[in-house]
Amino acid sequence: MLVVKKMISATFCECVRIVRHLKIFREDQEVIPRKPNKSETLVRSSNRPVTLLNFLGKVLEKVVQKIALLTANIIPKYQFG
Repeated sequence: MLVVKKMISATFCECVRIVRHLKIFREDQEVIPRKPNKSETLVRSSNRPVTLLNFLGKVLEKVVQKIALLTANIIPKYQFG
């Protein structure tokens, strides 16, 4: 677990250093969830697809957002939240 944590941390640091959001973090996957007791032969338009995003990409976005806010001194140091 510690090795994985170090690898993710190193990847994030490198992304921030080169100011790039890696393509693998931007990939998504569309799935159509099955409804219970429904036939799969129904029209596709009756089922709405759900987009699953890479969670590491979302974490990286939050990390970059926090870094940007802290370095830009937008939020006062005494403010919590």
